[in-house]
Amino acid sequence: MLESDDLVYKLIVSNMSDMPIVYKITFAEESDSEVNLSWPRNGIKGSVAASESTTVALLAKVRPDEGAPGSRFELEKLKTSITWKSDLEKLEQEERMRASTRSAVAEVGQSGGAAAATVGSGPQDWEAVYKDPSEKNCGACTMLNPMSATSCFVCGTPF
Repeated sequence: MLESDDLVYKLIVSNMSDMPIVYKITFAEESDSEVNLSWPRNGIKGSVAASESTTVALLAKVRPDEGAPGSRFELEKLKTSITWKSDLEKLEQEERMRASTRSAVAEVGQSGGAAAATVGSGPQDWEAVYKDPSEKNCGACTMLNPMSATSCFVCGTPF
């Protein structure tokens, strides 16, 4: 039985910044050597939240019994590059959520009470919106669907 220190490589992406990031990892085989690993040929895309780490791949040897002692590790024979950027779309979405929360609080005020519960809870003419007998609401996503629908056209939940 042969023992090897490089049967499987675990790739971890760590985000040390205070913003979420999106990343892309690409792999390319060096021209002068054959890589004895199985890897995603189209690369890996993903995202990592602020100050978190995630395992993105496990690269296993194709032929575990090959490899001379003292030779280069298989991962060293594979050109790996990572590009990343802050997840601006997610940041903008979070900012919009904070802004809408602030505007709702400013509109309602800090007093609370019965008046606060009705402000911003939906359209003022809700009866006109939901009174149409030819439509029904999806229980999962609340979208209106034709009464004859067997599943929601937005989320696919069966009725």
